[in-house]
Amino acid sequence: MFLIFRPELATSTDPSGARITLSDAETHHARARRLHDGDPIFVGDGRRRRWFGSLRQRQIVNLQFDRELEEGVRILCSAIPEGNRRDWLLARATELGLTHFLPVVCERSGPQRMDAERFGRLVEEAAAQSRRFFLPVLLPSCRLPELVQWINEQRPLLPDAVVADTTWLVLHPAGRERAEIHSDPVSRPYVFVVGPEGGFSPAEIDLFAGSPVKICSLGPRILRIETACLALLARFPGS
Repeated sequence: MFLIFRPELATSTDPSGARITLSDAETHHARARRLHDGDPIFVGDGRRRRWFGSLRQRQIVNLQFDRELEEGVRILCSAIPEGNRRDWLLARATELGLTHFLPVVCERSGPQRMDAERFGRLVEEAAAQSRRFFLPVLLPSCRLPELVQWINEQRPLLPDAVVADTTWLVLHPAGRERAEIHSDPVSRPYVFVVGPEGGFSPAEIDLFAGSPVKICSLGPRILRIETACLALLARFPGS
């Protein structure tokens, strides 16, 4: 399957019959895949809908609706690993069902900056490779106390999020519960909170007292940020 994305289709009622021109990079990729005129190409809107059409030179013609796939919300609120580990995390997390990423600034972490253009490129490549319908969304970064305040006030991180059924999991080696899924449906929204390399400070852990979060562990080992994030996404699949 050759899959590309056009987010502008998300605001289109019915783009069937439209013609879509491939970018230079997409054309190069199509040639590398040895695609020829008449071969099918799928086009996603990044928001669960997908169409398919036929390749004709550098265009996709005869666009027709394929299907829509529902996915559970999986929000990752995390400190950002350094260097190439950040890119690796975002790509693998996209493959595992990440829907939203929120960089969190903690006491033991540096500035959590994320380039939106680079983020978009990384998740689009990973989604196309893994044949996902959904492109993860980058949310504005915040400090951990601000995030905890949102949790305590039951304020949604997303405008259209359902707050009542959200499960909040904070990962910490001293967590008394294991981060295991039981009978929760796939459609239940999950928010995962993962700290920096040095872990949450005692004062930061105290912030969660009285909040509706579950402080969980993945076992006795101390994991890197990207390992912990991917382990959570793998244990709580969204589709």
